[in-house]
Formats: sequence, structure tokens, C-alpha cells
Amino acid sequence: MHYDELPITIVGIRHMTPEQVKKRFEREGKTFTGWARENGFDPRTVIAVVNGVNKERYGRAHEVAVALGIKEVA
Repeated sequence: MHYDELPITIVGIRHMTPEQVKKRFEREGKTFTGWARENGFDPRTVIAVVNGVNKERYGRAHEVAVALGIKEVA
């Protein structure tokens, strides 16, 4: 694993940056659309979260960020 792929630890909780999530999906050959459908999310919401368009502060976007490992459970 490369340094830029390591999760960031904040107060003992491991998080990944959106860029790390993108690299992980690429490495594993996954698509965000496929992942979204498998996990019951709208693909547009997933892509917006990963690209930083949606700031995932609440609602479905927050749920997506938590499921992807970008944010902690509130």
C-alpha cells in the first residue's frame, strides 16, 4: 500500500479522503455506479460526494460518506 492510500486517523477513527476512495475503487476495478446500486444509494449522490460537489453534512450524502469511509458516523 502506498502512503497516499493510507487512511487518515483522527481521534482514533480511520477515514479515507475522496481521492483515496477513488484510487481504491480504481485498484479494485469497481465503479461508483455499481457500488451505489449494490448499497442502495443514488449513483449521482455517490459521485457528487466523491467529487466534492456535495459536502456530505447531512442526509443521504452523509450516509454515502460514512459508507465509503470518508466520514465517521454522527
